[in-house]
Amino acid sequence: MTPRVPGVNFPAEIRMRPYKTITNPMMTKEYPKGKKSDVTRMAEKTCAINVDMDSLDNYLHIYGLPESMAVNVIYDVALPRFLTLFDELGIQATFFVVGKDLSSQGNREIIEDAAKRGHEIGNHTMNHRYELTTLHADAVFTEIASAHESISAIIGKAVKGFRAPGYIIDEFLLNALIDLGYLYDSSFFPSTVYHMAKLAAIFWMRLRGRKSHSIASLSQLHGPYKPFQWRLSRSDPSDGRDRRIWEIPIQVVPYLRLPFIGTSIILQGKTGFDYLWPLIRRENFLNIELHGIDLIDFHKDGIPGSLWRQPDLRVSLDRKLEIFRYVFQSIQREFTVRTLESFAVALE
Repeated sequence: MTPRVPGVNFPAEIRMRPYKTITNPMMTKEYPKGKKSDVTRMAEKTCAINVDMDSLDNYLHIYGLPESMAVNVIYDVALPRFLTLFDELGIQATFFVVGKDLSSQGNREIIEDAAKRGHEIGNHTMNHRYELTTLHADAVFTEIASAHESISAIIGKAVKGFRAPGYIIDEFLLNALIDLGYLYDSSFFPSTVYHMAKLAAIFWMRLRGRKSHSIASLSQLHGPYKPFQWRLSRSDPSDGRDRRIWEIPIQVVPYLRLPFIGTSIILQGKTGFDYLWPLIRRENFLNIELHGIDLIDFHKDGIPGSLWRQPDLRVSLDRKLEIFRYVFQSIQREFTVRTLESFAVALE
């Protein structure tokens, strides 16, 4: 049974449609022009910095390891570090939160505090199921709507942004976001290197007798890396609403399509950033995705030894903070940093 969500009238029965049948994305070769206001200024140089609050059990699932090894360092340790860093640099960011993690009073309180500081809180589903788009339609909707209700209740307003676990989306998922009143999705990750490496890692683990919960999709390899709109077909012919939603892709290095996210920023360091910056700075808009684990120190924070294979955990916290300060301050000299919701509102 499809759950009831206030203000949402969603069809009880709908067939899942594969991702490839999403038709006619409306590419925006230029950002919308309007009155001389934030839109024009944002179109010139704007950056959004966002953090996926994936708990340690999500990483254990990727590597096929038992969930019992997880500890709550993402909210107890990493999030306070991010808030301190963003306060220091004057950055308002977007945090994508998994609904189940809000069952803890401490986690709820720090997310409420983040929202009061001006940060956006986005929806990262209820249970962070990597196989989300393979589930029955009702289960997909429940994953999104349940987290929507939990997060909205804490921040005191409706959530407007979404990111899918593992970056995999389909038409049903996007239609659900539209019916819930979302302004944007930010799951599209058009990095050839990332998706091929992910596919290779899943295959390698299977050869070794371990099953990863992560799934791979090659449908985004050659997709756009600038913001665009999805134009979706109506499941109900009597629905006269304009079924469109903004897609704000996760950042890649232009032309090379290398990932430009927290893990790659940490591993390439300041020297690697300096080599790539001439290409990146030419863009009008950047959407930089980080993860909570990016500000975790393997040795100081009691991380299970089996997660040493996670490459960014091999870099010390001090080194990570040094790199992030250098990168973010370089960006701030040329870009205005805003939340994803702020950017999506201007696009409207």
